[in-house]
Amino acid sequence: MMKNKLLIFLAGPIEGKSWEEANEWREYVRKELEDLPILIYNPISRYELQLKNVKKIETWSIKNISVDEMEATNILYLKNADIILCNLMDGYSVGTSMEIGYGYATNKTIIVVCKDTNIHPLVSKWADLFYSTIDDAIEYIKNDLCGRIII
Repeated sequence: MMKNKLLIFLAGPIEGKSWEEANEWREYVRKELEDLPILIYNPISRYELQLKNVKKIETWSIKNISVDEMEATNILYLKNADIILCNLMDGYSVGTSMEIGYGYATNKTIIVVCKDTNIHPLVSKWADLFYSTIDDAIEYIKNDLCGRIII
């Protein structure tokens, strides 16, 4: 049985970035795909009030949110995701590496956006598709994946 919507988990570095740096590409993807039968999970959107004015996000920057809660929420969305879209244009992070590993272990489609072809061997092995721009990945999702959904 096919689902009527795809769930895409947006993975990419958050630690050490400002709110804008961590969220801008995620918001761009959400807007580009909002008219399609797709649900987007942005792992930092629920923390906007806590992070919007933080100059550099660190795990401990998120007040009143436990690491256990963050982990449980991310695992829930990763478990239900059809696709993990990973933006590695600005490098790796521990969290993103874990999300890629979880996706691989649970047979998710992993799409990686990166500018460098010299990436970690496990990412190279575990990813299903590579693109050099977010726009190219979005076009693939729009043109190739959305056609498989029964509306």
